[in-house]
This record gives sequence, C-alpha cells and structure tokens, in this order.
Amino acid sequence: MAEIEEAELVSGGLRGAVIDGAGRTVSAGLLRRLCHDLRDRIDPRGLRLANAVVAGSLDLTGFVVPFPLRFDGCAFDSAPMVEGRRASSSPA
Repeated sequence: MAEIEEAELVSGGLRGAVIDGAGRTVSAGLLRRLCHDLRDRIDPRGLRLANAVVAGSLDLTGFVVPFPLRFDGCAFDSAPMVEGRRASSSPA
C-alpha cells in the first residue's frame, strides 16, 4: 500500500489544506513527530487528513497540540493514545 510522504504532510499542514490519503497509509510515528516538531508552524486550520490509514500506534500522551488535528474518514491500526493531551479545538 502506498504511503503519504512527509513532504506532503508538511506542505498540507503549513497551508492548512486537507490531505486526501485516498486509502494510502501514514506512519503514526511521523504524525507524532510533526505534531511536536512543527507545532509552531502548522496553519491555524490545523493538520487535516482524510481517507487515510494511520499505521502504528499514534501516541500523543502528554502532548500540547496547539492546532486542530482532524482525521476525516480515516482508519487506525490501533486506538490513538491521547491521555493528558491538550488541543486547541478538534479532538483526535
């Protein structure tokens, strides 16, 4: 199965665009890293994924995510871990 590349995620996040995964996978580890490393650069509309499969365990435990994080029509290998996570508006 094809993967959503880091460059596509970063570009979409910086522009606030919806990234349509069209059934492609995205690494949970990559999403976690981007939520941490780019937290001050993501567009106020947030990081928005549609129709993707999140591969691995998305662990945002204890994270402060200052932008919306949306997963519309996405599937997860396992339930995201968000204990202690603080978000600006949209739940994971």
